[in-house]
Amino acid sequence: MYDKYQTGNVLAWIYIGTSLYFGVQATKKRDELLEYLEADSLNLKTHQDFLAGLNKLKGLGNADLAPVYRRVLEILINNPDDPQVIDLVHKSGQWYFNSQEPAKVYTLDELLQVQTLLIKKKEIESLITKLENGSEENFIEASKWIDRLDFSEFEDNAVKSRLLNLRQEFLEKFSTSLLRRITDNPTNKEFHSLLKSTLELINRPNSSAYEAFLISLLNHVVADPRDRDLKEFLMHSLDKAPGIAGVSSLTLYNTVLDLFEDSSSQKALGVLVLDIGRWHFSRKNWLRRSPKPEDELQMQNDISMRLKN
Repeated sequence: MYDKYQTGNVLAWIYIGTSLYFGVQATKKRDELLEYLEADSLNLKTHQDFLAGLNKLKGLGNADLAPVYRRVLEILINNPDDPQVIDLVHKSGQWYFNSQEPAKVYTLDELLQVQTLLIKKKEIESLITKLENGSEENFIEASKWIDRLDFSEFEDNAVKSRLLNLRQEFLEKFSTSLLRRITDNPTNKEFHSLLKSTLELINRPNSSAYEAFLISLLNHVVADPRDRDLKEFLMHSLDKAPGIAGVSSLTLYNTVLDLFEDSSSQKALGVLVLDIGRWHFSRKNWLRRSPKPEDELQMQNDISMRLKN
């Protein structure tokens, strides 16, 4: 009984060792094929040899298969209209999907999705170039794309990854352009709506442009403290402001105190000063995410020092 158990263990280890050996060999062959393709990626003969080599390749797991299809897609990204490259993607895709565990079917729909992503990539690249031109017409055209930047329906691949990076670049340039426009016209309700939707998509807007926008908006709120919509938009924008090495909450707090001191409507502005102050001290004490009791006292003292006699 013991001998059978020991023999079983030996066979198991031999099987594992053999599997690892053939796995390493398959990965090595894969890398050699990719190097061969890389050397002359637009040559039809190279494509044919590469595909023949793929069909002989055995022993790769799903994770080891992915670099092959990803590299072929990279070639397509750089040569989107080359019919030979399109055919290479189609045949490599068939091999890639069929070799997975469990096996899948690569249809023309998958290829069409990749080509659709490439069209969107080209359109966004064009929009980025136009945004850099800075004209109002180009800005309006770019604004219409905000609701068309969700690519979650597409399968993850190299083209989608490149497109998502491009989307982020587009959003950064667009949001900076929008912030400059809204700084000049902070009461524009269309800009309000557009900025809200943009901020839901962007990781971090331009800090200096955002701070300039907030100061401009704050000046308008102080000038008309009874405009509830404008005040609500200000508080929403403060909540979305870039933190850590971004917008200076102290600058905003000092600005509202200065505006309060110079205002002839101090009674109407007391709540606004406290709201901005609490936002500032919440950011300052970011671990607590709320003002301390002594911060409330500090705000009351700051207000008292600036009250008109």
